[in-house]
Amino acid sequence: MTQKQIILKVEGHDPIAQQLMKYGLTPIKFGILVLLLNIFVDSILGVTFGVFLSNGENPGILQDLTAMSFDFFITPLICGAYLWSALASDKLLNDIQEKGIIKSIKNANDSINEINIQYRRYHFLFLAILFSSIFATAQVAAYMGWVPWRTFSGYLYIYPPMSFARMPFWFFTFYSIAYSIFNISITSSILGSIFKRPNNININLLHPDKCGGLSIMGNYASKTGYVIIPIGLFASVSAILEIQQGNFSTAYPIHLFILVYILLAPIVFALPVWEAHKAMSTKKCAELLKISDRFQNKYAKILTSSTLIWKQSDLEDTQKLHQFVSEKYPNWPFNLGNLQRFVFTIISPLIPIAISILTDVLLKALI
Repeated sequence: MTQKQIILKVEGHDPIAQQLMKYGLTPIKFGILVLLLNIFVDSILGVTFGVFLSNGENPGILQDLTAMSFDFFITPLICGAYLWSALASDKLLNDIQEKGIIKSIKNANDSINEINIQYRRYHFLFLAILFSSIFATAQVAAYMGWVPWRTFSGYLYIYPPMSFARMPFWFFTFYSIAYSIFNISITSSILGSIFKRPNNININLLHPDKCGGLSIMGNYASKTGYVIIPIGLFASVSAILEIQQGNFSTAYPIHLFILVYILLAPIVFALPVWEAHKAMSTKKCAELLKISDRFQNKYAKILTSSTLIWKQSDLEDTQKLHQFVSEKYPNWPFNLGNLQRFVFTIISPLIPIAISILTDVLLKALI
């Protein structure tokens, strides 16, 4: 009895994610843990420095919408999405195997192993730690007044040294975003390597998902929006508050967040599905070429034979088959529903920013 081949796991080479998974943490559990840590640290700061409420220029913790949304909502979302990105790759590949999309598990494992070896070096880990440290240090420097720009307005300006207590959260937030994008990139590289062999893929023309049976890839691509939507949510809340306070024009970190969000959104969706699209298009062309050759062979026999009795339906059936494949063969591994969910998810945080900016411009014009 032959042993069933199992598809290999993706090696993200992220020691933090590996430790979290060893302790049995799921994305939801990890998000809740980060939320509790935020509540604990903010409570300590509030009690120690008396900054729960403030009558001054800067709000207290309980009055600071930016801090509360970032600490109690957005940071847990980012951390949960980070762990999801580390787990989702293996689930996607297992689903592809179970649904019979891949003909040869051996060829798929060769592709996965090739990418795992390529990413085995810890260059990205070093870069993630370096830039996360720079980001966290820059935040502290801005609150302490060591640099010429302001960062997010809030209770930390009441007593800037409190920013050191928030420094580990800023570090891990940037680290989580960086590794989430990296995990999606690794998954996309593996899918690209697998789908470079179109003959190793099963595509069902009449599958009800209208994606040839590959809608699980579209589902994964649409869920990648959850990885970056916390960036958009935080940028939205921060931008609205800065617009209300008249500081938006100099709030450079918020400008950076919005720019990064706009650039990343289409990239994280396109990365996992692009190679599959190319493979599907290649296979479609190959199928159409086979039908075209069949038609040409029949047509050539008719032209060269003086005794052959033929029916018009012989050519018409082949033409109909060609038309059917041309119209029904899918080109993308996602359907309209996948795309609509992703677009709505990504655009929704930007709508309040646009409304706030437009309202501010109109009010200034009227005044």
